[in-house]
Amino acid sequence: MKCRICDNFFYSETSFEDIFRFPSICEKCSLKYTINHYEETLPISNGTVTSHYIYNDIRMNAKQKDELKSNLESIWIKMIEKHDNKAIYLFMDDYLYETFESWFPFLKPFNNIHFMSLLRYDFDGFMNFF
Repeated sequence: MKCRICDNFFYSETSFEDIFRFPSICEKCSLKYTINHYEETLPISNGTVTSHYIYNDIRMNAKQKDELKSNLESIWIKMIEKHDNKAIYLFMDDYLYETFESWFPFLKPFNNIHFMSLLRYDFDGFMNFF
């Protein structure tokens, strides 16, 4: 089979239990892209900016991000459990990060801002906007 993340071919034993469920990711990628929840909180004048992400210090191309985006469900479930009516929850990607300066004024009314993403984004440089 061909791994959907690294495009390498891999062999997988088929048993009666998984005869109709073929693995789509090789063992190496399964270990490398294990889901971990990371959280960073930065204080702002009215509250906090919290970044929730799954993969720390991993570079990914667009195809890899596309294959792994379903893992964001685990963060979303965590956010539903912590639900705060006075907070805003946003999914962060490369485009939103690059255009942050153009849409940050819309976030000022919110006390608590939660960003959810696959990768860690550095918000230290944007703290002067809050």
